[in-house]
Amino acid sequence: MRHFVFIICALLVTATLKPVAAQEPARVGTLRVKMAVIDMNAVRRNAAAVKDIRIQVEKFRAAFQAEIKKEEEELRTANQELGRQRAILSPEAFTEERRKFDQRLAGVQRKVQQRKQNLDKALNDAMFEVQKSLNKIVVELAKEHSLTLVLRKEQTVLVAKPLNITEVVLQRLDSAMPTIKVPEPGK
Repeated sequence: MRHFVFIICALLVTATLKPVAAQEPARVGTLRVKMAVIDMNAVRRNAAAVKDIRIQVEKFRAAFQAEIKKEEEELRTANQELGRQRAILSPEAFTEERRKFDQRLAGVQRKVQQRKQNLDKALNDAMFEVQKSLNKIVVELAKEHSLTLVLRKEQTVLVAKPLNITEVVLQRLDSAMPTIKVPEPGK
């Protein structure tokens, strides 16, 4: 299987290096491919801005969990009280109290789901800003070094160290965007 992937890659590189004159008679010369490889997972793992985002999101998550824990305790206490009142209240009154409790429980569940969605959106928005900056840096680096092809490391089988631009990109990203403000979820 590895040989097959290697052969395919070799054919693709060879095909891009051949003159295009057979297809376009007016064009003379060859296309020189100068490539580089970037480990996007390493950038997302090690970038200062991404670490900053994780810290901020975790603070929001901890505050959210504390708030939900408090509401869960209140619901647990209300449910226990409702269980004690079952013998005291008429069946109609108990049914009404149970309905109110169920509505309150559903409200808390909706709130939990909404908060999770807001937290995910805040995280995704912040990561999108990092991705935009990362793309800009890769394009600038490609122009500086006349790169014609930049591949993700995940798309390659074997990469020579000189082709790997991950560290340079990471350094530039950390310089350009050491932190990023994650807006409070839901605001």
